[in-house]
Amino acid sequence: MDELRLPRKVTVHVIGTGGEPLREAFILFRIDTKARRKNRYQLGPYPTDESGIVVITRALLDAEVDATLASGLMDYVRIESGYPDIVIRPYSQREIERAIGARTNSWRSLLKGEDRRWGSLDELITLYRRAQNHRFRIPDTRESNACALGTWTEADAEYDYTVTLEATKA
Repeated sequence: MDELRLPRKVTVHVIGTGGEPLREAFILFRIDTKARRKNRYQLGPYPTDESGIVVITRALLDAEVDATLASGLMDYVRIESGYPDIVIRPYSQREIERAIGARTNSWRSLLKGEDRRWGSLDELITLYRRAQNHRFRIPDTRESNACALGTWTEADAEYDYTVTLEATKA
């Protein structure tokens, strides 16, 4: 039975519906895992840079895994015990708004792990507020071209994905 193995590096290239690179910073992505028992992990946010590319290192993945465990230790088992199937997808605007609300009203400090990514809670909230996801159509289904599906079974691997986003009408 294959277990999930976190890779050394994940690169996500964002393109438009015509195949052109979307050179847009601050499109936020997350990684969803599939659990064998207890809850699945939802890791992120991971923003695009000004070239429309997301680079996710093992250190960033480990930080988000630690933060997830810190949010509810009894709700999760170790990530490696999950299925190796992952989905990389952009956050919906509703998810971004919920994250901002949760971080300003309930979870008002950085979790263990988040402190390795963010200098402060304000920095994390500012990232969510700067998100450009509202400028794109974010489908609800994982079978969309806006999502990347993968199987992570090799330790120390590097994966490259391409997702296609459709701009909303201005």
